[in-house]
Amino acid sequence: MSRRAADGQLALDLPGFVAPGPAAVPELLDPAEVARRCGLSYAPSAEQAAVVQAPVDRPMVVVAGAGSGKTETMAARVAWLVANQLVAPEAVLGLTFTRKAASELGARIRLRLTALAAHPDTDPDLRARLEVATPTVATYHGYAAGIVAEHGLRIGVEPGAGVLGPAMCWGQAATVVAAHTGDMADVALGLVSTTEDVLQLAAELGEHDVTPDQLRRWTGQLHDQVHAYPVTGRTKGPYADVLKMLGRQRARVALLPMVEAFEARKRAAGAIDYADQVASAARVATGSPDVGRRERARWRVVLLDEYQDTSVGQLRMLEALFGGAGHHPVLAVGDPRQSIYGWRGASSGTIERFPRTFPGAPDRPAARLTLSTSWRNDHAVLAVANRVAADLPQPAQAAPLPDLTA
Repeated sequence: MSRRAADGQLALDLPGFVAPGPAAVPELLDPAEVARRCGLSYAPSAEQAAVVQAPVDRPMVVVAGAGSGKTETMAARVAWLVANQLVAPEAVLGLTFTRKAASELGARIRLRLTALAAHPDTDPDLRARLEVATPTVATYHGYAAGIVAEHGLRIGVEPGAGVLGPAMCWGQAATVVAAHTGDMADVALGLVSTTEDVLQLAAELGEHDVTPDQLRRWTGQLHDQVHAYPVTGRTKGPYADVLKMLGRQRARVALLPMVEAFEARKRAAGAIDYADQVASAARVATGSPDVGRRERARWRVVLLDEYQDTSVGQLRMLEALFGGAGHHPVLAVGDPRQSIYGWRGASSGTIERFPRTFPGAPDRPAARLTLSTSWRNDHAVLAVANRVAADLPQPAQAAPLPDLTA
């Protein structure tokens, strides 16, 4: 009935008994098969397929050149994950910058998943789930607004705080400027121009995560440093252009009391503006680790579009929620050569620093892939584009950026 195996353990020797073996691992559908089940007449390219079926257990940054089909690839990635039941559809979060981009990405994902649900080979349980669940695609500001609405009380922001539109912000700022009685010797502007500058400075302070006091101190240090340089040769002090620059800095400091009054009026009214949403969400995320734990449990996969244009505040929010020791599977897509929002705190180096922001686990470090085939331009256009891009600074540590090919 039984016998002792070589390792000393009892082994059953019954008629019909089959010793259990290792559990069978279901074979994953490849990107081409998922595309077919999603009703598409084409399959992803080899470059795109590498992104689509990349491991889901680590962060990944994709350097996607202009016209390389990044939206198509992200939608295909979501469809592949859902089709292979590696992630539930409602546990996918996609973030991008504009409502138009969010609408386009969301539409492509829904089109694929609707076709997948109707395909006869789709698992019945998955089909039933797709009838009631769908991924979430939002803008960075929209997602930040949700964080503030749900957790704003942690930093003193009421859940029902109204969001001021551009016109209401302008009215509040104009009231502050008209009532200001401080020194305006360095601000040779009228009411309209000064109001616009106050709004712009308030927004930039929020985007860069800088307080008015920090700006005051930095400006004072810059002024002292410039005037501390010794006078040599024929120079009698700083050059005229340097003095003009210092004048602009003094004008900016002169605006700070009005910026602070503008912020005080918003707080008194229990309101915030669009710039406040990201700054407040970053404060919530960095100050309350349990918010990050809840968001990581809710969103098992996170996709970040136009990653190179994320501001300081957005990046602090995302890192606190999904980066660092969280080891979350974030997929960021961007191109340092298309970084155009430096004026609000974005940096092309954001992509180079991705492995530090989202390092992954020690045995599953962050990965890097590329999309370098342009689908919308011919050889002549790409030859010019590559020649222009060759003069741009190359990443200091990351792999060189590939040229675009037709």
